[in-house]
Amino acid sequence: MQILNPLYDVVFKYLMEDNKVAKLLLSALIGQEITELVFLPQEFLADFDFETAKKRQEENPSIQFSSGLTVYRIDFTAKIRTETGEEKLIIIEVQKSKLTSDMLRFRAYLGSQYAKKEYFQWVTSRNTGRQYKAGIPIYAIFFLGYGLEEYEGIPVVEVDTCVKDKRNGEILEEKGYFIPSLFHKGIIVNIPYLKERYQSDLEKVLSIFDQHHRDEDFHILNVKEEDFPEKYRPIIRRLQAAAQEKTLRNKMIAEDDYLTEMNEYEERINKLQKEKEQERLKAENLAYEKEQERVKSIKVMLELGIDLRTICEKLDIDEQFLKKHNLTN
Repeated sequence: MQILNPLYDVVFKYLMEDNKVAKLLLSALIGQEITELVFLPQEFLADFDFETAKKRQEENPSIQFSSGLTVYRIDFTAKIRTETGEEKLIIIEVQKSKLTSDMLRFRAYLGSQYAKKEYFQWVTSRNTGRQYKAGIPIYAIFFLGYGLEEYEGIPVVEVDTCVKDKRNGEILEEKGYFIPSLFHKGIIVNIPYLKERYQSDLEKVLSIFDQHHRDEDFHILNVKEEDFPEKYRPIIRRLQAAAQEKTLRNKMIAEDDYLTEMNEYEERINKLQKEKEQERLKAENLAYEKEQERVKSIKVMLELGIDLRTICEKLDIDEQFLKKHNLTN
């Protein structure tokens, strides 16, 4: 079976726009049943026009270019059913990128999510009965095309909050709304470490991102439907349907062209920065050599019995220079 490569932003967006499919994938990732999932609309830039992107950076210097796939983000509000049968509301934030340089963007975006005033819920104090606002817990999911070398060979890394009694190290049950409002759980998908012989249903599901299955043009992945648990087959069928969408294929080509231009632009920037650094080092070395020549001249003049004050006036040297090179005595 041929499916479109969901590592591409346009394909990933198409995949996650199907509520049933998104619910299946996210439920598998967080390990909890999602009973309700609502897509939070936001801007998605899919024109991949290099000149437009460059112009936007000139208008807003805080925007930084990076090679590889762009950072793509999707947010959902979700109701999850816990093991006790209780329903809870959470925010699921999905970010996908190919570059380590996007780490600060991840951090900045998380900060902006915590700052959103609409991401709260009214809760009631068990002690006083008073109602107050508490932040909706955020669950961060990262799809990394580059993989974290610190966790080499581990396809899925789970980050969980752990509440302890500082006195004795006893692990405590997470209660109330304070901790969930301020500390978040997360999942990191190390895409390069997704390989054959998947060890769990989750890894089998995530094999749709396994780039070892891709075709020569990188747009197509070859998978076997029978390798996927029946429950999760709607995910690959969605990607199979995507392969028939000419508009998506054209956008993937546009994304390739855009990234090629971005890479070329970044290479030019890196080259200029390297040349600038070389010029700086050359200037520093030249200044150091001149300084050493002056020190040498001063020592020769002192040996000839010339007064230090006369030397300073003649060579335009200040006291700071003399102290730096131990020439005051």
